[in-house]
Amino acid sequence: MTARPGLPRSPAPCVVYVDTNVLLDLPDLRDYRTSYPDVTLVILPEVLGELNGLSRVPGQNGQAARRSMLALHRVEHTPGVAVGVPVPGGTVSVMVPERHGVKGLSVDDALLRAAQTLQRREARSVVGLFTRDGRIAERALFSGIPCPLPRKGPITAPIAEAALKQLVAAISSY
Repeated sequence: MTARPGLPRSPAPCVVYVDTNVLLDLPDLRDYRTSYPDVTLVILPEVLGELNGLSRVPGQNGQAARRSMLALHRVEHTPGVAVGVPVPGGTVSVMVPERHGVKGLSVDDALLRAAQTLQRREARSVVGLFTRDGRIAERALFSGIPCPLPRKGPITAPIAEAALKQLVAAISSY
């Protein structure tokens, strides 16, 4: 993971795993804004699969999932997205890695496992999780993964910006 072109080199990369419930509220990746030069949002294939399933449900959740799928479709098929690509018009990069290959994991378990694995592998990086689910937030915090406190209301662009700011605050030299 590298800093976006034209921005100063960061002291450490910040990698944020994004849960389905956040993408339902805020599907446009350009709304995840930060002044920190090296933030990558990770959208797991399991999250995309959950959005796809929810998109078939009638009502408000189905509509939100369809909006998210539409917004993410372009990113999902961008060459190089498996290693991270800048969000056009945004201030972050996005990555959709390959599936991890462990069958039977829930989306929550896949998010935690992926974040823990990256945290062990990339000790210099700050690895965080962005979710509205209090249970997964507690599990993340218990395992040492920074996670902005979940909100009861919908995630908006200012809330996402504050969450990213909270995560990069873990990088003491920033």
